[in-house]
Amino acid sequence: MQNYFSIQFLWVVKSLWRVSNKIPLSMRLLILFLVCSIGLGYAADSYAQKAMISIDVRNQRVEDVLKEIEKQSDFDFFFNNKHVDLNRRVSVSADKINIFSVLKEIFAGTDVKYSVLDKKIILSVEGQSLQQDKKVIVSGTVLDMQGDPIIGASVLEKDVQENGTITDMNGFFKFSVSSSKARLQISYLGYQMQIVRVSVGKQMAVVLEEDTKTLDEVVIVGYGAQKKVNLTGSVAYIKLDDQMNSRPVTSVSAALNGLSAGVGVMQSSGQPGTGATIRIRGTGTLNNSNPLVLVDGVEWDMDAVNPNDIESISILKDASSTAIYGSQGANGVVLITTKKGSGKPRFNYNGYVSVQKAINKLKLVSDYADYMELVNETATNIGNVSIYSQPNIDLWRAAKQDPMGLNDYGVPNYIAYPNTEWFDVLFDTGLSQSHHISMAGSSDKMNYSLALGFLDNPGIMNHWGINSGQKKVTIQSRVEGKVGNWLTIGANVYGNKENIGVAGVAGAFQYLTISVPGIYPGEPGKYGVPASAEESTTANNVLTYLDRRGKDERLNATLSGYFIADVLKGLQVEGRYNYQISRRDVHKWGSSSGVKWDYVKDEVREEASLNRATIYNYAFKSKRANIDLLIRYNTTLWKYHDLGLLAGYSGSLYDSDSFDATKEGMSSWYLIYMNSATKMNSINGSASNWRMQSYFGRFNYAYRGKYLFEANVRYDGSSRFSPDSRWGAFPSFSLGWRVSEEYFMAGTKDYLSNLKLRLSYGKSGNNRTSDYAWQGTYGTAPVVIDGKQTMGLAVSKIGNNYLEWESTKALNVGLDFGLFDNRLTGEVEYYNKNTTGILFTPSIYMTMGFKTAATENIAEVNNKGLEVSLKWNSHIRDFRYSLGGNFSYNKNRVEKYKGVLQKYWGEDGQYVNNFAEVSEIGFGGRIAEGHMLGETYIYKVYHGNGNYDGSGILDLNAGPKDGIIRTEQDMAWVKMMMESGYKFAGNTQVAKNQLWYGDLIYQDTNGDGNYGDSNDQDFSGHSNMPKYYFGFNLSLSYKNFDFSALLSGAAGFHLIWVTQPAFTTGYNSYQFIADDHYFYDPANPTNPKTNITATYPRLGNKNGTSSDFWEYNGNYLKLKNIQIGYTLPQHITRKVKIEKVRLYASADNLKTWTKFPGMDPEIGTSITYPLMKQCAFGLQLTF
Repeated sequence: MQNYFSIQFLWVVKSLWRVSNKIPLSMRLLILFLVCSIGLGYAADSYAQKAMISIDVRNQRVEDVLKEIEKQSDFDFFFNNKHVDLNRRVSVSADKINIFSVLKEIFAGTDVKYSVLDKKIILSVEGQSLQQDKKVIVSGTVLDMQGDPIIGASVLEKDVQENGTITDMNGFFKFSVSSSKARLQISYLGYQMQIVRVSVGKQMAVVLEEDTKTLDEVVIVGYGAQKKVNLTGSVAYIKLDDQMNSRPVTSVSAALNGLSAGVGVMQSSGQPGTGATIRIRGTGTLNNSNPLVLVDGVEWDMDAVNPNDIESISILKDASSTAIYGSQGANGVVLITTKKGSGKPRFNYNGYVSVQKAINKLKLVSDYADYMELVNETATNIGNVSIYSQPNIDLWRAAKQDPMGLNDYGVPNYIAYPNTEWFDVLFDTGLSQSHHISMAGSSDKMNYSLALGFLDNPGIMNHWGINSGQKKVTIQSRVEGKVGNWLTIGANVYGNKENIGVAGVAGAFQYLTISVPGIYPGEPGKYGVPASAEESTTANNVLTYLDRRGKDERLNATLSGYFIADVLKGLQVEGRYNYQISRRDVHKWGSSSGVKWDYVKDEVREEASLNRATIYNYAFKSKRANIDLLIRYNTTLWKYHDLGLLAGYSGSLYDSDSFDATKEGMSSWYLIYMNSATKMNSINGSASNWRMQSYFGRFNYAYRGKYLFEANVRYDGSSRFSPDSRWGAFPSFSLGWRVSEEYFMAGTKDYLSNLKLRLSYGKSGNNRTSDYAWQGTYGTAPVVIDGKQTMGLAVSKIGNNYLEWESTKALNVGLDFGLFDNRLTGEVEYYNKNTTGILFTPSIYMTMGFKTAATENIAEVNNKGLEVSLKWNSHIRDFRYSLGGNFSYNKNRVEKYKGVLQKYWGEDGQYVNNFAEVSEIGFGGRIAEGHMLGETYIYKVYHGNGNYDGSGILDLNAGPKDGIIRTEQDMAWVKMMMESGYKFAGNTQVAKNQLWYGDLIYQDTNGDGNYGDSNDQDFSGHSNMPKYYFGFNLSLSYKNFDFSALLSGAAGFHLIWVTQPAFTTGYNSYQFIADDHYFYDPANPTNPKTNITATYPRLGNKNGTSSDFWEYNGNYLKLKNIQIGYTLPQHITRKVKIEKVRLYASADNLKTWTKFPGMDPEIGTSITYPLMKQCAFGLQLTF
């Protein structure tokens, strides 16, 4: 077996070396070293060959002798006690003799045979058929879901006493049954029992599934692991399976959407290389609110990990769970555990090809004749003259009717008279691919894994070689081995290299509406200019901003080494050292493809200019080192008292530096390096570092597995604070009561499987501010010395020696339950967390010059909420199904900031409004005490009863019903109000360029008689942060088919999307505005364009103010993923030495239900790189 493995191993090494030609030599050598180490470790002698047994017993039962062997060694015996006489008396004398000799002596003179596989010993009986007349022989293998043999599984003939066997070290069984219609009952601890009919004449293959109802599921927590039943904190556990790894998601953060209560995931861009924003139980700070992410105990970027390499994810949500991470845990903690080897060597492949389309329902006006008429309407609406002539408009309409006709220069009309929809130009169909191969396995002394991943995601904005995509290579390796019986050592290596496209995506979207449909996009190297002589020269060809040439290369790598020493029984010492590096190299240069081409005459309008072309370089590098030392002690006292202690030390240091420079005036389009440019535009450089030390501990106690207690404390010191306030303590405690285990609950056992109450309270912190926040900093600035201006150093930021930690105190109350043999499980949780001393750098008065204000502990934010999770998991014979849902509600409020907003009339008759002094812009709205983060401060549209009768009698409530002046009756009311001394946004008369038909009027909230002045703005009670997140998942399987679906959504938030109802020369707008805007000309009431019932106001520059008119409900529900798979039967795949073949089709972002008219409510109001609808076809192999 070892010789065969060695030959196979060399073939794998050779194959990997051939396919890795594009990987740097140093990386290939590293991979070869790891793989060879694995092979040598696997080829080592097994434990069974080396272990020596010393035993001296006289006239003892076989059962007692076997227990003694298990006690003084790591061996486990598997046998059927119906076939092995455990009461037989034996005498054995052995002094440091191997296990084979000891077993031979124990079972001498019996028909018991034994097979040894490392630490597993299988006892069986020669000829286990008990009755000679049983002639039907059955045989087969029992496997787990991964295709590994289950050793020692019980295989019994149902309803026939004392006829059965157990599986050997290969999972194989063979025995005689009573008839060809017999049924077998197959079981093993921790797996669901199966009853199957015998198959006579062919070998059976039975696959047992893990029984999650009986397994004590282990959940990763801070610096360790706990059984889920013993958890007292709030921890969400997500196990990634085949279905999760089959989704065409390119980032782990995006894949978490909808999977856990209390975890809000929003993706603000679909551009390759970007991830999602994760908020655990709301936003609790004005600084970085991202959770701490640890991969195998090391802080690391979540999206740098290949999803295929992840075994499970634990999300720590409450303070009792996160306090062990102290100043880094206030925003929650995400613990990612990668896969490690188990069982025989196994090779896995997962690959897919995905077709991508943009999710976008927006359309710009693309008919240039319509656009010109809309521009003219906008101009005349405000009293100006038309911009475009009617002959020019007619010419465009005629050309559209004859697209293949030729103009005077022989150019087809569809080119010479373009009607361009820029969204259609920007977005194309993308085709991405992902491939992942891994090798993993274990022996008694070692476990190992090695994985390589490749992603090519060009995205949907890649015209003519313009690159906005992503290429990424990942590597992951874990090796762990035992040195003797007490010491384990290991090493983990993760790395990735990315190439990110440098296309000017942001610029393209910025100029999307600063363009017109009357520009032909062009072709490679020749970008069109406005085709009409009447068009503004400022109208832009969007592709000129998208076209950027260069490279953006990123490299990240981390190496960890660790040891775990079992010093004494229950006492364990662990040490870990980690070193990380990060590199980024950006190089951009001008391109000769920027030629401006006149497609009307088919000639050059303007050559690309070398003099204006620039070369840009940016380089960033960082390094980080971490060390952790842990001591664990676990014991049980007086049978019922379980104790656990943890003490540890952690230290981190981080250093980074960056450099960038820009030069202008390229010498040649082919000379793209700095020394070939002529003029220095800018040059900058910076460096940064921080240090941190921590001491921490944990105490766990459980009595009879019913009463649970845990306490944590961490003491952190950070260089980001002054020596006087550098250290902070973060304690927590939690309690748990497993009510279902109480004696008075015995009568509920038939339906109540689990009931547990949890309570926790704790304090965690946040130090995510700038590295030198407490210190005053200097920068270059123009200064005056001896009456002369020169460049010197001046204070650029004011220091604050009193700066302290942010701290978050949180209360959590939880209820866990399971019903009907845990087929229905659920969790309900309430939390209240308050963050004080929030670090924030406020604005500063201009009288202080161009300095930045000191960072202060000035704010306090509260988040409270409710979370509910439910899951039903069951089966009907071969049909298995699972249905789950999660819901979370979070209420956010700023409790302390710069003071309370005051708006009132003073005794002197002056209106007091301190809004500017007590609030700041932030989170898509304002930051103000007493309001939610990002709450919008806007005008509110006036709503009257529309009953003005023209009598001239003042009635403040008789104006337009919806705030738009639609009818002459509405206008008469406006005039009456003005005559009575009232104003509308300062307007005192009616005119086209002031207040006119189709304009909005706003509420006079402060009662000063001016409807819509700045004092009438008020907080809306809404923000762009969802109050509700929810997710639903469905999983079905029948025999070899599987199906899954995932829906997720958010609600309770509003988006202010002001789509200016105006078309001006050189500027475009959306088709829905063009189709449904107000128009009325009192001088020509019968004008065919008249539309007084339109949704949107008249075209012009008077109605683009932020108000509740432009406020939209952002609620949405998305069909995030739907997937179907088929696994080929093993009796087919094993003929070609393949354990598993699964084919699947998976689709992401198939459907969105929302009333928001913009691009996507998940993205928000930005017009940016859209999220993508994807359909993937993939293959998974195990061999």
